[in-house]
Amino acid sequence: MGGPAFRADGKEIVFFSDVSGIQGSLDIFRAAYDESTMSFGKPVAFPAPINSEEHEGFPSISPDGNTLFFVRDALADMEEVDEEDCYEIMKSEKKEDDSWSSPVALSTLNQHGCVGYPRIMPDGETLIYSMFHGEGLYDLYRVQKEDGGWSDPVAMTSLNSKADDKMLSVTYNGKLAAFSRSVEGEDIFDEDKLVTASGRLVDNVAGWAYVKTTMVDTDEKAVSGTLTIRDNSSRSDTAGITIPVGGLQLIRLRAGKEYLLTFSAPDHDFVSREVNLMNTLSPDTSEMDVILTPLKKETTIRLDKLTFEYNSAEITDSASTVLDIAALFLSQNGSIKVEIAAHTDDVGSPEFNQDLSERRAASVVQALVLRGADASRLIPRGYGESQPIADNSTEEGQAQNRRVEFKILEE
Repeated sequence: MGGPAFRADGKEIVFFSDVSGIQGSLDIFRAAYDESTMSFGKPVAFPAPINSEEHEGFPSISPDGNTLFFVRDALADMEEVDEEDCYEIMKSEKKEDDSWSSPVALSTLNQHGCVGYPRIMPDGETLIYSMFHGEGLYDLYRVQKEDGGWSDPVAMTSLNSKADDKMLSVTYNGKLAAFSRSVEGEDIFDEDKLVTASGRLVDNVAGWAYVKTTMVDTDEKAVSGTLTIRDNSSRSDTAGITIPVGGLQLIRLRAGKEYLLTFSAPDHDFVSREVNLMNTLSPDTSEMDVILTPLKKETTIRLDKLTFEYNSAEITDSASTVLDIAALFLSQNGSIKVEIAAHTDDVGSPEFNQDLSERRAASVVQALVLRGADASRLIPRGYGESQPIADNSTEEGQAQNRRVEFKILEE
């Protein structure tokens, strides 16, 4: 057995072993963490086409559990490299039916020579690996996801030496790295030493921010659920991390961006928080308490940031993110029926505001249906200016009164 690697949330481990009767001489296995027994279950081999008659090893799985990186034997084309120590890095994606796609070689990484020992970082966007290239034998390199592919490799010069540097692992908060370094001994053999590097690991542009979150329900009981980290500039899900039982999660975010963090849990509402790191390179760890409300009849969830054009039922482009999140919430709680309640301020006549609120509620339903929601579970209702929650004599109060809410009608 070798090359063990945990998923970022600690709920799955992958490794390789030479158990007979699988596919090849070395194959990749996985084991899931069982919270009831507080231990890992029986290892299960990945099926073909991941495991093959070739040598597969050194797996690493993405934070959401949907992408597997590993190495497979490659023919060495350099005299200095032992063919048995030459691999290419492969990637396989989990399909909707939980099967795995045929592995593909990562050409950006493999084209530079013999590579190996991939590790996907907790952000799901940074891959660290070793390559026969540079000052020594194997050196450590890093690539980033970009435009559907990977950036050009960048040598980790602060860690590389004139010996073999490989098999790097980084702690979740990015402050400690451990890797193997081969040094020449008194005999003709090499021995591997474990080397650690402490301090914040950053690139040349931006560092990392750390947010410690505690997610509980209204009774202050720890909640297990999901966290979606969304880059506000691209509206793409950059990570989906399962919050462990206990409700505590340390999140690592790349500085220099704006994020929307959305917390949700089965049979609870959802909470979204904005995190602005645009002008930050290496901030200290911040803390965030998140309280989720158990779903029951009459529970109200305000859809913050769901805005409309002035005196119109047309939803603004900036509201797309909150609509995506609301549609996801509905898909995760498939049995509930929801009233879409739209409210206005008191600017204009009561008749105009009533009609406007009804049209806005209908627009939200239409937008959610386009995102896959079941129309039969959505009841649009406009309340006009009849239910203010703030003072309409101020602009701030008017802004609070212009709102859209989910109201649970049936659990």
